[in-house]
Amino acid sequence: MRRWARQVAVAATMTLGAWATPALADVSAENRAAAQVLFDQGKDLSKNNKFAEACPKFEESQRLDPRISTQFKLADCFEHIGKTASAWANFLDVASATKVAGQADREQVARDRASAIEKKLSRLTIHVDAASTPGLKVLRDGSEVGHALWDTAVPIDPGQHRLMASAPGKQSWEGTFTVGAPSASVTMTVPPLVDAPVLISPNPSLHPTPSDPATHGNAPRMDRPLDGGSAGTTQRIVGGVVGGVGLAGIAVGAVFGLQAKSKLDNSQQFCRTKLLCSEQGLALNDDAKSAATISTIGFITGGAALATGLVLFFTAPSRPTPQATITPLIGPQLAGLGATGVW
Repeated sequence: MRRWARQVAVAATMTLGAWATPALADVSAENRAAAQVLFDQGKDLSKNNKFAEACPKFEESQRLDPRISTQFKLADCFEHIGKTASAWANFLDVASATKVAGQADREQVARDRASAIEKKLSRLTIHVDAASTPGLKVLRDGSEVGHALWDTAVPIDPGQHRLMASAPGKQSWEGTFTVGAPSASVTMTVPPLVDAPVLISPNPSLHPTPSDPATHGNAPRMDRPLDGGSAGTTQRIVGGVVGGVGLAGIAVGAVFGLQAKSKLDNSQQFCRTKLLCSEQGLALNDDAKSAATISTIGFITGGAALATGLVLFFTAPSRPTPQATITPLIGPQLAGLGATGVW
């Protein structure tokens, strides 16, 4: 009987040890050593009430070498820095693990701590408008929030948080919110996502490509003049030159017109009537008539040349008929029209 009792005690000790240190065989010696160092640092920091520094130590130690004792310390640390939801969840995990391990006392301590925190939990409800949007994803602080959690109040740590939503073909949405403590209740609404702006691609019919059977081979290239291109270019140049000459003629007409008016005005002081003038008045009057004649010729020839130049320029057969496509662009921070075509 004594031998049997010793065997049972050894088996029980091995079982409890296995539950206290999950998956020990899967943890490397280096990770266990690093986890122990972090655990010891976390305990020292906690003793000095430096919980904000201690929590990351316990968290990384638990990641490297999961242990019930480490998770309990982590839960306690979270509670001290106000992360009530994280502390509550970790205490419940500890309670479940110690129950399986048969550690009733530690289980009761963990459950009591979780119950005390549950009364102070803050909760978040995420409501999603247009929830049927295909491919819609909602992220809270970088982690996806499954559809089953929408419109459900769930525990959340107090503080500032970020909510994001995205879907194919839609503009992403992002919002930040702050959760108070204790027992705060926050509802965040994800609005319907607006369509992403559409990028207008060139009209394929205006831009032949070698892969297009209809335009392969001898099709004209868009970087060369089309039929009549060379002649059209020459005609536009001639039209520009003739138009320039016409503008110069108009300018000459304007200058001499001003001179004619000035000389005529000056001649009036030397004339008693239109027919009775001194020699100086007659000379000024003659000069005014000559300037007026030149002005008239300048306006007539310049206008004719300008009209001819415009006709030559705009009737040059060099390019295809202008074609354009107008498409509206609409977005949350964008509104306008997009245009493509050949000019």
